[in-house]
Amino acid sequence: MRLSGFFPKRFGSRLFIMTIIAGFIPIAIFSVLIHIFGGKFESSIQRAIEKGYQEEWTQSSALLTRMGETSIRQKAYDIASQLNLTLQSHPYMTLGDLRRDARFRSVAVQEIGERGFSGLHETNTGIIRFHRDRKVENTGTRALQKSLPAYWRIINANRGGNPSGGYFDWIEPDGTKSQKYMYIVPLSQPTADGRQLSVFVTAYLDEFTKPIKEAQAIQQKTARNLVDTTSVLFGSFRDNGLLFMGMGILLVSFAALAIGMYFSRGISRLSEATKKVNEGDFRISVKPVLSGEIKTLMEDFNRMVSRLNETTVSKELLEESEKRLREANVELRHEIDVRALAEKALAAEKERLAVTLWSIGDGVVTVDMDGKVILINRAAEELTGYSQKEAENRPFTEIFQIRGREDAASSGNGSVRAILGSTDGPSFSAPHTLVSRNGSEHLVARSASPIRSEDAMLIGAVIVFRDVTEQHRMEDELLKARKLESIGTLAGGIAHDFNNLLAVILGNISFARM
Repeated sequence: MRLSGFFPKRFGSRLFIMTIIAGFIPIAIFSVLIHIFGGKFESSIQRAIEKGYQEEWTQSSALLTRMGETSIRQKAYDIASQLNLTLQSHPYMTLGDLRRDARFRSVAVQEIGERGFSGLHETNTGIIRFHRDRKVENTGTRALQKSLPAYWRIINANRGGNPSGGYFDWIEPDGTKSQKYMYIVPLSQPTADGRQLSVFVTAYLDEFTKPIKEAQAIQQKTARNLVDTTSVLFGSFRDNGLLFMGMGILLVSFAALAIGMYFSRGISRLSEATKKVNEGDFRISVKPVLSGEIKTLMEDFNRMVSRLNETTVSKELLEESEKRLREANVELRHEIDVRALAEKALAAEKERLAVTLWSIGDGVVTVDMDGKVILINRAAEELTGYSQKEAENRPFTEIFQIRGREDAASSGNGSVRAILGSTDGPSFSAPHTLVSRNGSEHLVARSASPIRSEDAMLIGAVIVFRDVTEQHRMEDELLKARKLESIGTLAGGIAHDFNNLLAVILGNISFARM
């Protein structure tokens, strides 16, 4: 006997019963899965919540620690900057003067956080000169080398004028250990008596992570509440799931009853589907629930509509691809236009810079690390007799021949370090004679400045030559004029004295004749 013999004859009633039976299967599976995996699911959620909070606090603690380290380093540099300004503005003050200066002490010794502070010690000796506890001042730190090795490594790394920092275990008066962070910045300006000082700023590590520890207690309670809430929600989900699944099965069963009664008129359904296909709806499909010729007809109808739908979908995909291609072309044209504008602006900026350099009255030349010429302006071309094309990639000492100065830059070693070392920095040097290509001579003063990359690496130099020939000639003429004026003044004085003597002699002669 076939199983279909147990079902009603009407298709709608049969579909209703089959839907109810099929609906109870997922309910049973759902109940079994909830019972088996419910406890594991809750435990997994609890572990995930605890792990997530732990990772969050770990990352937050690390972030606060880095922020605290950055704050201490910045504070050390700020204090060092203020003290350097004070020493620069008072270069006559010795270490003793500074220790008696209340304003200097207020800058050197500051409270950092709740228990941290700043101070000063001598860079090379490690002797503490300014401290929050005045009893500690004028004491050395070498005695802490064995008891506090990490602290001594930070102090020792500062010798030679290098910034240093790190963590160390500090022994409290009650014998307990606390981890502290310290950063040291040397002062660039020594005292009047030659003492080199360094700023140290120290703070306790627990001050960085104190907010995290205070929040952990609240977090633990929140995590417990979250786990409890998750358990309640899980139970509610289980109960509501069973309830809604049961209601859904009933609704679907009644819907299946109505649909079954509706599809019992297979020919009418096929007729309606045919009308929709004629209207352009190729996604329609008739479920072959009946047997016999009608089922075969429905299957053939579905295959026909499926082929039509594939053809239509291919056409729609092609149209969509064309649409995306057109949009991509529009975006590409826009990017090309934007790049063209950027290149045009860059070319204009380059042209302005070239015109500016070309218009400078002083001779300007740039060289690479090997001392080879990269660029010269018009004034440099006039001074040397070489054009930009002729001078490019040639040694600097070959193009710019200085007579009367023996140094590394003019004696053949034309590297950029030699060129920078042969000048007095950005200010102009004393005049020297520059011999051009055609043998003409110009009295020039020169200066050189380094060219550095974004990471501060030396990549070349720029040298400026100023023609001071006319200035030197005018100074010589002025000196000659002053000499002539002095000679005239001297001659007038001699004539005046001679006239006085002559008058006396003539008077004596007249008196003798009488």
